[in-house]
Amino acid sequence: MNSMDLLDAIGDAKGAYVLAAREPVKRRRSVQRVWLIAAVIGVMLLLVGCAVVYVLSLKDMAFGEEVQEYYDGSSQNCTLLSLQGVGGTPGYQASKEWYEWLQTYDQDQSVRFSEEAYAEDFGDEYYAYNLYSRDMKDKVDEICAKYGLELLGKMYVDPDVEAACQALKIQGILRPGAQAETDWGNIRYYANGSFKLEGHMTLTGENTPWPYTQIVSFECNRKDAFSDLYASVGPVGSYEEWTYTTSDGVDVLMVIEKERISGHSFMIVDRGPYVFLFSTYAFDDGHPMSKEGLEAFAEVFDFTVEPQRVSREDLEAADERREIADQEWAEEYEKMMLGYQEKGYDARIKFQIENCVNSDQLGFTLMDIDGNGVDDLLVGQNGYLRAAYTFEDGGTQHMIMQRLLYEGMVNYDGIGVNMSMDPSSMYLCQDGSLAFAYDSVEGTIGYHFARAEGGKLVWAEQVVYDPVHHPDSPWQQYDADYRSTPITQAQFEQIVASHVRKPVELFPISEFPLTDDSPSGIGMSDPVYHDYAELIRAQTEWDADRSGWFYCLLDLDEDGQKELFLQEGVWKGVLTIAEGKVKLLTCGEELSICQGNSIALTRSYPDGNQTHCFYRVEDGNAVLIEYLRYDKDVNPDNPWFRSADASGQDISMEPISEAEFDATRGRFTPAKLEWKPISEFPLD
Repeated sequence: MNSMDLLDAIGDAKGAYVLAAREPVKRRRSVQRVWLIAAVIGVMLLLVGCAVVYVLSLKDMAFGEEVQEYYDGSSQNCTLLSLQGVGGTPGYQASKEWYEWLQTYDQDQSVRFSEEAYAEDFGDEYYAYNLYSRDMKDKVDEICAKYGLELLGKMYVDPDVEAACQALKIQGILRPGAQAETDWGNIRYYANGSFKLEGHMTLTGENTPWPYTQIVSFECNRKDAFSDLYASVGPVGSYEEWTYTTSDGVDVLMVIEKERISGHSFMIVDRGPYVFLFSTYAFDDGHPMSKEGLEAFAEVFDFTVEPQRVSREDLEAADERREIADQEWAEEYEKMMLGYQEKGYDARIKFQIENCVNSDQLGFTLMDIDGNGVDDLLVGQNGYLRAAYTFEDGGTQHMIMQRLLYEGMVNYDGIGVNMSMDPSSMYLCQDGSLAFAYDSVEGTIGYHFARAEGGKLVWAEQVVYDPVHHPDSPWQQYDADYRSTPITQAQFEQIVASHVRKPVELFPISEFPLTDDSPSGIGMSDPVYHDYAELIRAQTEWDADRSGWFYCLLDLDEDGQKELFLQEGVWKGVLTIAEGKVKLLTCGEELSICQGNSIALTRSYPDGNQTHCFYRVEDGNAVLIEYLRYDKDVNPDNPWFRSADASGQDISMEPISEAEFDATRGRFTPAKLEWKPISEFPLD
């Protein structure tokens, strides 16, 4: 992840942090309120607070030490820094006392996890302190009264930086004529004038010592308000500290941490009633900040601005802008979750063809499954569905929950060279609902039922057999918020049986009326590998010993080009090289090479149905030569079917006897193969 990617993750004016900032209840409190390098949250909370830096030296702000643990498993003894003032000042004393009190309060977290926790709403003025008990509020009040500090009050998140600067009565944060390009997200500020910005920043001056785009944080805080956040810096020797005087005469405390994973650099400026804080990270793929680079950043900022208290009218206007931005963001987020595209069903068909192994077996149908008078597009194969789409706002979107995509219940063939598994099953039920059924190698079986309403899914029932996470009561029923309740096996089976699968006749995907000017497919292009060694290096680079991978090479079509039979865990795939690149012929858990060089692939579904596909390799393709389907939902009395033209399409299914079914399968006998560990594959 580079710095540009990370800011996208953080979000701009409509980012997820914005929404989180409005909900102060039941946020998890960390006793270690420090600059951790958690990629997103660490940047967001960086150096929020007030400070008095009369002497530009870190030691004058230090008030304690603690051990910090990082995501790579390392740890470091760090010095804690007050961001409200140097030793002896009210802000410093307040920060120190609050931290030390928290070390002894609720050490076993019994209060935080009690029913009383977060029961009281202390109002917006206490938002910054993450309070979950009356004792904590009383301590904050005590500290403020003792040291003469005011509460920070409500934090306002404004998507309009220019309007916010006008409300703060400042022209901006950069010096006139500063040679820099900025892309700020939201500006966050308090009624007292304290503010903070994050965003992309690039120095553009000729011969600049730092031409790289950085994620930066810049803030200005008043010292007469109490902030409970503090900073930390590694032990002596892990950072470089110096004082730099800018060309306009401002003294800046500079710090570059050299041993932290993030490559953290920051500067602190004391200006009477204000403290200015700037911070940036290099991150894993960034460039370690240089002294010249950090000093160049100091030259573009205006450390002399004096933000004023914001009027009630301006604060109310900021809230209105925020609400509008939140609504716009929510609409965009919903479209993203539903895979909305300003394209029609043509593009969806093309996407399915481009991102499905053995796509010639795909089928489709148009059907109004939610009763709104608009035909929905269903795409599937083997009598089950892969995706359901509907028209919405001049485009199309999925009628599936993104959460299921993330959990692997409904996904595409897709990583590397389309190398992941198909969903266990997705199907239409007799009652009009859609079902998502899956099972796992750990023994988990789940059924999720939803009804389509207005192009979206409303969850009806969700039941899971989960012996891994619920060994004592594996049968669980979930509500729409994914909270579980134990049920009996009989209840589980009754719920599943109440949603009977309705077989849908799918037409060959080739019959979809695509036109010459149909829009192109939608994303998800696979990487290109030119030989097996290149593919194996790319797919196994995360696993140094490649202990779970095995392979064998066979020339299945006897053309001199060997096919690669690859196995990783439960996944198996047969690949070839066609037109100068690696191509996946077919894949699945129940995959085997048969005598006579044919390929057999069985797909089993949680409801007991099965399909059996038999291929031969021809001209760089897996050509279907026999197809069988066992489908008791189509005909419980005679569930054995065969594809008359070996196309695997629903319209070609003809009933056969069980004996004929077994005899056809019996013609394909698995061959004995010599598997080798992938570590022995010749990568050179």
